[in-house]
Parts: sequence; C-alpha cells; structure tokens
Amino acid sequence: MTDNPRPRAHLGRVVAGVVGAMGLGWPRLLVLIVFIGWEPAVLIAVFRPWELTATAKFAPVWASNLAISLGQIVIGAVYGAAVSHITLTALSGRSPSLAQSIARALQRLPILAPYAIIGGLLQLVAPVEQLIMASLFKSHRFAEVTLVVAAFGFGAIAVQLFLSILAGVYVPVAVAESRGLWSTFMRSVRLMSRNRWVFLAALAAIAVVETLVRLFTRLVPCQLCRPEALAGLRVQDVMTLPGWFLGALLLVFVAAFYRELVRSEDGVAEDEIAQLFE
Repeated sequence: MTDNPRPRAHLGRVVAGVVGAMGLGWPRLLVLIVFIGWEPAVLIAVFRPWELTATAKFAPVWASNLAISLGQIVIGAVYGAAVSHITLTALSGRSPSLAQSIARALQRLPILAPYAIIGGLLQLVAPVEQLIMASLFKSHRFAEVTLVVAAFGFGAIAVQLFLSILAGVYVPVAVAESRGLWSTFMRSVRLMSRNRWVFLAALAAIAVVETLVRLFTRLVPCQLCRPEALAGLRVQDVMTLPGWFLGALLLVFVAAFYRELVRSEDGVAEDEIAQLFE
C-alpha cells in the first residue's frame, strides 16, 4: 500500500498570504525598503567614484570594486532575511519590532551569506569582467568584448536561475528554522522538489513586471523633476524607488511560498507553523 502523494502548493493561498503580509507588515516593510534597501544602494552609487579615487593609493580598482560588491551583497542578505521574517511573522499572527527582524537576519547571516554570495555572482565577477574588457580594448579586440559581456552576463543569470529552481526558498528556511548551512540547503531543495516550475513561473511574472517598471522609471524625462528640490539626490536615484517596492514584493512572495510549502509538503497545521516564531 502506497501513501497518497502530498498536495502541491496552492498558488491562490500564496497570493492571499502575500496580500495579508503586505497589509499587516507594511509599516515595517516600508522602513526596510527605504532605509535598509534603497538608501544604502543610493549612497554606494553616489560615493563609489569618490571611494575608488580615495583608495587608489592603497589598493587596485578591482579590489575596491570587489570589496564594495561584497558589502552590497551582505546588506542585501540582511535586507532579504528581514523582509522574510516580517512576512512570516505577520502571516503567523505576530508583530515583532523591526529591530527583532533585523536581529534575526544578523543572527542567521553566517548561513545566509554563502547563498547570497553565489546568488550575487554577477556583482562579484564584475571586477574580473572589467579587467578582461580593459585588456581587450587596449588590443582593439572589440569582437571579443561582446563575447565576454555575453558570457559573464548569461553565466550569472544561469547561476541565479539554477539556485531559484533548486532551492528557491533558502532564505525563508534559513530565517524560520535554526539549521546549519547544508541542512538549510537540503531542506529548501526538498520543499521545492514538487513545486519548482510553479515557483519559477510566478517568480518570472513578478520579475518581468519589476523590470518593466525599472525601465519605465529610467525613461521618465528628468525635466519632470527639479534636481534642486530633491535634497541633493539625483533624479535617477529617486526614480529607482518603485523598483525597490516591487523587489520587496518578490521577497514577500518567496516567504509566503515557503509557508505554503511547509503546510502542503509537510502537512503542518497553522498553529505548528506559528510555533516556529515563538
């Protein structure tokens, strides 16, 4: 006699979870988006040229770029984990402070950082790509430049897609369950085993909308805003904010999907899910 197969994740319940989490946790999510996500990215973009010039005497440009990229990845890992914690606690009927969510993200950073570094491969390989391109430009080998850009770009995208398909709920697993690095990865792989393509399709739909919004905000004429009225911020920096809101929506969806997987794959009741955060 064989056991009945477990039901697949119900996308309708995931969407309802996203709406519920956004409704209950929006004040904390708003603070996270603006001050932990968007603002550090703007500051890095504004001060990066100055920082590279200031450190030129002590380190090569590629090393400075690599250090900045690693810093961005670490901040991104904390940001993503805090959004996941807010989402999961909101869906479990709890309302911890923003400090508690950030503290949980920092506590789990050793588990989150390796996954974030692999997922942020595009940022890490950028200094290497720049070195190769500079060498090719000096040799006037312009055809090879296009091949290098394509190889690095598609390679990084392939790694990100592979991680999304194989272990897309790694971050919420790391936040919600006190597991080690390998155990967290394998737990995520097992949860995703029967729902990879549904997850990827939904993720792709949100990502397409996010990309379209980012493109639209870049095409908005700068004449619509007076730079002097933006407290020193560049117009292009302000116009990236809608993209950050959609990026947060993507993170909320992943956390809500994890919660649905725990319920459907493990057969865990709602009160047992809530106990993860006690």
